[in-house]
Amino acid sequence: FRSAGVKYFNPVVAEWNEEAQRNEVDHATTDSVIIMAITGETSGIASMAELGWQAASVESQGRAMVIFLEDMPNDLKDETGASLRINKVRALIRKYIQEHNSVTIKLASSLEDAANQAVLMMELMGGV
Repeated sequence: FRSAGVKYFNPVVAEWNEEAQRNEVDHATTDSVIIMAITGETSGIASMAELGWQAASVESQGRAMVIFLEDMPNDLKDETGASLRINKVRALIRKYIQEHNSVTIKLASSLEDAANQAVLMMELMGGV
């Protein structure tokens, strides 16, 4: 983003507090392009729920969103030893995004692809 001259906000901070929460809400509701990246390092249940309302919000407001959903390791188990079926949920979300074929919501194949798509969307929207 820096090389493209793009200002950006990353909500991942060392200490999550009220100021960080307000900052995230401000960016989530006003930025022209949102990248939502859920990597295989997190179960991301809350993030996947957030993804839904964020996608509906950006689409209804004429903003744009790039989504990167990485699968988790297949051998992941919960505290009882039961297999987590998180990847099934991620696959369903990816399938829905592809079938929805939105002009303003795109699916990325990697974090680098997400960044490239976001910059392209900003350029198309006149923001870079």
